[in-house]
Amino acid sequence: MDLWNGQATFGQAKQSGLFWTAILAGLGLLSGGCGVAGHSAKEGTALAPGQIETWLQTNIPPLAEEIAASPIKLSAPELVANEFGQETLSVAYKRPVVVRTMAAELNLVLLPANGGQARVFAMPSTLIQPMDSGTIRGITSGLLDYRGKISHGIRAYLEMKQATMNMGAGEASRVSDVIWFGTQEQLAEAARKGPPPSVTPGAGPTSPTLQNVPTGEIPKGTPLSMRCGDRWARGFVAEASGGDRVKLLVYLVRRDKPYMPWTVELPRTELRIESDALADLQRNPAGFAEIAANNDMKLSRHGMPNKLVPVNPGSVKAGTAVLDFWNGMLDPCKATGPVQDGAVPIQRVGLDNAKMVKLAAGLFLDPFADSAGK
Repeated sequence: MDLWNGQATFGQAKQSGLFWTAILAGLGLLSGGCGVAGHSAKEGTALAPGQIETWLQTNIPPLAEEIAASPIKLSAPELVANEFGQETLSVAYKRPVVVRTMAAELNLVLLPANGGQARVFAMPSTLIQPMDSGTIRGITSGLLDYRGKISHGIRAYLEMKQATMNMGAGEASRVSDVIWFGTQEQLAEAARKGPPPSVTPGAGPTSPTLQNVPTGEIPKGTPLSMRCGDRWARGFVAEASGGDRVKLLVYLVRRDKPYMPWTVELPRTELRIESDALADLQRNPAGFAEIAANNDMKLSRHGMPNKLVPVNPGSVKAGTAVLDFWNGMLDPCKATGPVQDGAVPIQRVGLDNAKMVKLAAGLFLDPFADSAGK
């Protein structure tokens, strides 16, 4: 069966899930009612009949045999940024039949059109509980662009991992149709480019390309990224700057506290800008004014930002309260000795009380240490 060239028979298409994709598309349910069935697009070359349905199914695992005739139906996909920049996902499901195979895991697998993957946990009981419909919700990371939009579109389906004899996770299989997060135009454009990129097991979403921040005036609202431990965190310029230091507004979690706004002043050389944002900046320097205005509105609700102040290596001593970055959040720690050769020994406060040695250049003073009694 050559799905990519649209040569599947009716029976083959039905078995692969292509039949149900086409039906959902025709009903306007696939891709949240984006009108996939029409295969229309404003620009680009014409699409062959069935090319979009074929693209959606390419490199997607077959349906589990026991549910192949009646897979779980997904609809109403939504992926948006909340007040704090968190990516929040929801998708409705309708389960026509009970899945009798015992599941150890159930995940919504997300495959961005530009490569990589992400997973959102779902309750395995979804497959067997009396309630046969509902909504799967979760938090993702790295799937939205700096304007809080889906940049390329995302395929998604539910994957079940069977329980083994020792109650571990065994073989994986698909138990739902394939749904599209994004616009009709994004789907058509992705299909024109050829088969979707292959996915390396364990890989996350494809990270945006980061470049050095250019010289010259950087307008308020420009999206820039700062280094947070082993990853880059996206923030926005809090005040227009033409100098060597840039004030950034970023929303971060301090372990044991919710998302909060923070400001930090860093050398321009320590910040990065996404390639798409740089192109927008060069094309229209005033184009980030709306982002700046939205940030001001959010701060009017969230209050005065906390300040992230880089530690002064010369003033660090045993007992100095510092913030490290761990798993994408601010991690309260205490120095257990002075800085030597740019590194300082620290110990995590609470949790596992882990001891480690970190570069002083990546640490900040903890403004909550006294009030928290830590």
